[in-house]
Amino acid sequence: MGGGAETLLNLEVNSSIPICYGSSFGPHDELILLEVDDALLPQFLDD
Repeated sequence: MGGGAETLLNLEVNSSIPICYGSSFGPHDELILLEVDDALLPQFLDD
């Protein structure tokens, strides 16, 4: 398994992964995590 977004895109159903935000990337108030239904996922990845 790779790192970054590749890790998230290759997660199996019902998997979990710890996510740490580095302060060197700036304020975390702009970070958004979404949970998307499998049926809608292609729309999110293609847009």
